[in-house]
Amino acid sequence: MKVISLPETAFEVLTAANGTMTFAELYGKVAEIAEMSEEEKAARIGQFYTDISLDGRFVGLTDNTWDLRSRHTYDKVHIDVNDVYSEVDEGERDAEDAKEEAEYDASIQGTVVSDSDDEEAIVDDGEAEAKSKESKEAAELVGMGKEGSDY
Repeated sequence: MKVISLPETAFEVLTAANGTMTFAELYGKVAEIAEMSEEEKAARIGQFYTDISLDGRFVGLTDNTWDLRSRHTYDKVHIDVNDVYSEVDEGERDAEDAKEEAEYDASIQGTVVSDSDDEEAIVDDGEAEAKSKESKEAAELVGMGKEGSDY
């Protein structure tokens, strides 16, 4: 008995089909040929989808139908990412977004953002120093801060 990979089996199935198949149909036929149990089918479906998605011989079309890439011209299956994603110009961010980002960054660093109109100055409120002192005290309580400690 010849053992072949699931993507290789899918290639043979699509070649014989001479046309597109939905993912469910394709996986059903591949699982049947591979004689997979229901448990195996459920366990391997995600890896199979990933494998055929990354395999350059296959192309995913609309409505989750699949076919061999060799049957389609480049312009029919190529997706221009410029059509999908729009560029975000850094200059287009509004002031509110910038302020929220600065406040978030400051909270991570243990500082606060002042409410000046022209510039957002970050001012240390002493909270970071207090947290550092608490951490050192906690480390000493469990024996981690002493010389000769294993920690």
